[in-house]
Order: sequence, then structure tokens, then C-alpha cells
Amino acid sequence: MIARWLDLVLRASGQDGVTAAADDLEAEAALLCTDGVAGACTYASWGSPFSPAAARAALDPECDRGDAVSCLVSAWALGQEPWGTWSQRAPTAIDARLLAERACELDLPRGCVEVARALFHGVGSTARPNKARERLAPLCRAKEGSACGALGTVTIDPGKRRDLFARAVDLGFAPALRELAMMSESDARTFHDAACLAGVGASCRDLASLDAAREHSALEAGCHVQHVGSCTDLAVLRVAEGDEPGGLSALDALCDTRGAVEACARAELIRLGDLPRPHVSGELSPLDRELLDAWLEEGVWRCYVARLGRGEVSGAVSHFVAVAPDGRIEGAAGVGPLVDPPLQQCLNDAARRLDPTHPPSGGAALVRYDLFLAHHATVSFRPDDVSDLAPEELAVTDELAQLGPQFERCALLEPDEAAPIAVDVVIKRKGRVVVVGIPRSSEVPAIDTCVTDVLDAAHVEAAVFRMEGLVLVGFLQAALRSADPEGR
Repeated sequence: MIARWLDLVLRASGQDGVTAAADDLEAEAALLCTDGVAGACTYASWGSPFSPAAARAALDPECDRGDAVSCLVSAWALGQEPWGTWSQRAPTAIDARLLAERACELDLPRGCVEVARALFHGVGSTARPNKARERLAPLCRAKEGSACGALGTVTIDPGKRRDLFARAVDLGFAPALRELAMMSESDARTFHDAACLAGVGASCRDLASLDAAREHSALEAGCHVQHVGSCTDLAVLRVAEGDEPGGLSALDALCDTRGAVEACARAELIRLGDLPRPHVSGELSPLDRELLDAWLEEGVWRCYVARLGRGEVSGAVSHFVAVAPDGRIEGAAGVGPLVDPPLQQCLNDAARRLDPTHPPSGGAALVRYDLFLAHHATVSFRPDDVSDLAPEELAVTDELAQLGPQFERCALLEPDEAAPIAVDVVIKRKGRVVVVGIPRSSEVPAIDTCVTDVLDAAHVEAAVFRMEGLVLVGFLQAALRSADPEGR
């Protein structure tokens, strides 16, 4: 019974990347509820799509009553960002680790695996990779498949990794099939096929890109188990095959009901005339990604100014750039409540004017860039240690954006001359901002001094851990004058 209950939670939440059809999950929850598993009776309140916070609220009482699986869900909800990945940055990391330990103490082997995973990532304590491996090894020997899989992910030697994933598969841990597929070019299709059949939606999506003859069936299988990426590719494939209304309708539904920002972006790209490419799994090199970000920031500046001219706005726009297999920039689309049709067209046009980049590895790519808008100086924060903004960095940027009016007053010192400025900073754990240097000047010493004074006096409540990075400030007054000499 416990095994079925844990399997329901894993598939409903997608914790391991294994999911199932909604009807199948609902039916299994009803059976478990009838059989006396109280936590399963709360299934309807977990949300659709699954909400970690909602599931935790529903299952916390069951954890208090000694249900190990419910304790594990609460541990994940408190200690993972994003879902499925333990993070020492989680503000409730200590509580998360204690809940995982409780699940382990209640004799749930998977709970003990999660304690080791949390220990490896330093969740609620100092990271201790060797200690984590020591905990996982006996669990793997005791035939806990998830332990073998977790041990494989933290093992460096390729041969040992492969052996551990193979053992995990033998013990019924389906996610390890995908790991084996990623390690073997010759057998990739075979492993992805088996993983797809087991409910690993990402492998269904990969199989579709590897085997043209099975493109439809693989994507349909992935979509059947509620894998958003497979559903997105399947909808784009419908457009590519001539059913544009049906494909766009499916993408809009994913966007509206599942919050799938990639589906939102790809629908807009198609409407803007870009090619409907079903598979966009390619990746740019870190250097090309950094260059693209820099080009975009400059290219979308006039779009930003024009949007401000149509009314005061504040918030973020997720900007998706389509890159062709040969490196050409095919277009871009913005996603978010601030995106109106003129801004959408402007973002797309600005991206199309960019020079080609190097061809992405793995084929066509879709690159995300977050653009922050405010009715004063525009402010963004780029941390040094990640390529994509995590939730904490987004919160920090949003808080720094509130300094926009103060930065704009700096620009008034020389409004015709102020160029965008980049400031190296360290944001301390308790929120104090320390200016380290100015790698890119505004070209006006008085403005540089003013900006650094504003930052030195700032306190960032969202900083839950030490961060280093660049604060980028662009001045609205100067931009308006250069874009519209007559003023607004």
C-alpha cells in the first residue's frame, strides 16, 4: 500500500520526471482513499497542474499523524527550487531537511534517499557530498532503486555511473532509463523508448526528435502523461502540417491552463510569421548566450521606451528568442501581462535585426531572456554564477527596480549624456549592497557617483544568501530624448 501511495505522489507531482494521465491518477487516488490512505483522499486539492504549496497544505496534517509519504511531500515543497531539485537557497531549507529526516525515521527508504540528496546539496546544513554518497550506497545495496539513481547522478566515473543507472532500472526506477539514454548515442532511442513507455515524458519528447517515423506517436504518448513539452511540440507539429488554427488553439490552452510560458511564446512566434519548428532542444554556448543577452538588451531598448509611452508599466517580460540551426535569429516573442501587440511586434523586429550567432548544439534553440520594465530608470541584476535567473534573483531584481526613481534623479544631472551603467556588486546575506566596481561607466562621473551612492545605501530584503553580480541601469530620460527628440 505504501508503495502505491508513494507512486501516486511521485507521478502526480512529477518529482522524478515520471507522470501519468490525469484520469489514471484520479482513479488510483480514489482506490487508495477507499483502501484507507487518508492522504490520497486530498488528491483533488493538490491542484491541476500540481501545486507543491497546495499539496503541502493538504498533507501536512497527515504528516503530523505519522504518514511518511506526506512528510516527504512537505519536505520537497519547502526545500526544492525548482521542483525536483534540492536547493540550499530555499528560505525554509532547515525545515525541509527535518521533514525528510522524519520520513526516513518513519521507515520510508525514499525518505532516507532524500535526506542524502539534501545533504549533498547543503540543504539546511553544510554540503557534504562524501557523506551523502556513504548514505546512498547501502540503500542502493538494499535494493532501493531511487538510491541507485541518486548515487549515479553524483558519481563521476562514467562506467560506475552507467552500472548504477542500470541497477536502478533493474530495480524499477524508470528515470534512470533517461540517464542511460543520455550516456549512449548508439542505444539512445532504445532507452528513450523504454523511458517513454514508463511515463518519462521528456524521453517521449526526445524520442520524437530522434525518430521521424515515430514523431507523432512519441509526442502523443508524452502529452498523454501530461508532459507539457511534448504537448507543446505536438501542437507546433500540427501547425507545421497545415492545421494552424488547431495547433494555435492547443498552444493557447497550454498557455492559459498550464501556465506553460514556452507554449505562450511559440504561439506568438507563429502568429508573428516565424517558422513552426516542433523541436527546439538546441543550446547556445555560454559565450554566445552572454553575447545574445547583451545584444538583446541594446536591441529592445527602443521597444521598452515605446511601451512606456503608451502608459506607466512595471514588471517583467519573458522574452523568447528563436535561433535557427545555422545560428540565424528568426524572431522573438514576449510573454506576460505587459506585452501589448505593438511591443510584441517591436521585440520580434528587434531580434530579427540581430547578427547571427554560432549554430546552437543540438539543432534549433529557444532562448529565454527576462526584461524588466519600470516607469523610471530600468534596472536588472545579473548574478555571476547562473545563466538563467532563479526565483531569488528575480526577487532581487524586482526589489532593485524599486530604486528606479532614485537612479532617474541621478540621470537628471546630465540627461542628454547619460549612458547605461553597469556596477559590480556584492549583496550580503542580510541584504546590504556593497559596490565593488564600475566595469561600464555612464560616461558622466557625477552620475556614476550618484548611482553608486544609491546602491551603497540600499538594503535588499529578498537576499536570502550572498550573491555577486552586475546591476545594470539604463536611464529613461536619456532614452526618451534619443528615441523621441520632441519628447512625449
